Amino acid sequence: MKGLPENYHIRNEIYSNSNTGRSLFRIVDTLINLDYSLKVFELNKNKIKEIDKEIVALNRLPFGLAPKCHRKWFSQDKRTLFILIDWVEGKSLYDLCKNPPLNKQDIMFRLNILEELATSISKLNKLRVIHRDLKPQNIIVRTERFYINSLYLIDFGLSSQSRSVEEGSHNYRSPEQYLYRNNILTPASDIYSFCQIGWFLMFGRPRLMEENFDNTDWDETESAGL
Repeated sequence: MKGLPENYHIRNEIYSNSNTGRSLFRIVDTLINLDYSLKVFELNKNKIKEIDKEIVALNRLPFGLAPKCHRKWFSQDKRTLFILIDWVEGKSLYDLCKNPPLNKQDIMFRLNILEELATSISKLNKLRVIHRDLKPQNIIVRTERFYINSLYLIDFGLSSQSRSVEEGSHNYRSPEQYLYRNNILTPASDIYSFCQIGWFLMFGRPRLMEENFDNTDWDETESAGL
């Protein structure tokens, strides 16, 4: 990859999105034999100011809650920006729990995950940080059998950006993130996402909701008996 220092070798590509101009790789620093996440931004589709805000958001969070950013640099032609972030070992909550629980032990395991997630969201609240894009794909869990070793939150890009007409991820964003740009967001937005994640853990998907005709809240589209 052009712009990558010689001591960094790519292990594998995690994702690449040509529409957003963003890619993520797992790389290794061969000098110290440590793995890192490498975020790659095409600057014709991403603003440097917003990337810098994400770096600040990550590095102001306490150790163990989110990965840290270690350095950033530009490609020689200044068209691409790279940021080097801690590699978080584990699986995304989506990959770990994309099917409904199998038994009572599995249910208890998922409730423990929810408890850890609630603690992490509480820490964000104390720091006056609203993640704004909590979903199973942005939660990395390291486990050993049915024991949780660690839980990390990733992708804090929205937490430091200005409001947009529509933000967050479908089925996990709060109503005020979907329709009301002028509303001031509160930690309640992350709590809404937390509840949808809880539903995902128990049923393998978030609870399906849609906006009502009065635009005052979201109505349930499923029966309460589910």
